[in-house]
Amino acid sequence: NGQPTGTLPIGTTQTTISVTTNENAPCRYGTTNVAYAQLPNQFATTGNLSHSSVVSGLQNGQSYIYYVRCQDISSNANTASYLIQFSVAADITPPIVSSVSAGSINQTSAIITWKTNEASDSEVGYGLTTSYGSQQISNPSVISHSVPLSGLTPGTLYHYHVRSTDASNNTSAWSSDQTFTTDAPPPQPLLCGNSILDTIKEQDRLNLA
Repeated sequence: NGQPTGTLPIGTTQTTISVTTNENAPCRYGTTNVAYAQLPNQFATTGNLSHSSVVSGLQNGQSYIYYVRCQDISSNANTASYLIQFSVAADITPPIVSSVSAGSINQTSAIITWKTNEASDSEVGYGLTTSYGSQQISNPSVISHSVPLSGLTPGTLYHYHVRSTDASNNTSAWSSDQTFTTDAPPPQPLLCGNSILDTIKEQDRLNLA
């Protein structure tokens, strides 16, 4: 009659554990199999026939066992523990990457952005060809990703792709290849030949004087 049992859905971080007894009694629980008096937790609701308490801190892909013992008003305690056993389903699905783009482009830098359907880290591969060759990684888990690239060459076309890894170490496939071009450097001022000759002639006249 203990609950829950089986496998709880992915993402479950807390649940209510419960048992029933055939007589009124306070019940206690813990994660080790010890005597009633040594069990560290008393059910939040207890003393009657139904006993329940919320447990939290659950994680995907983990199994849990809680040992339960009760003691009636005559101090008769269970000599064997009742077990509540369950697990939380493992996350085996990688993040879904969408809305990949390059922005804030100037001569030497750009910012690559994208979104994922779950919190995950950020990784950009980039370079002059589809072999890429350079990587930039940002570890915070987010759903809106923004990775700056710096030290780029002005007026140059770059290829890039992205991917993300979630907290369960599921990594998405690389996104499709995309490109951006850094801004070209401003044109250099042109020196007029006649102006240079005029300056030389003017200097010669000053020297003669």
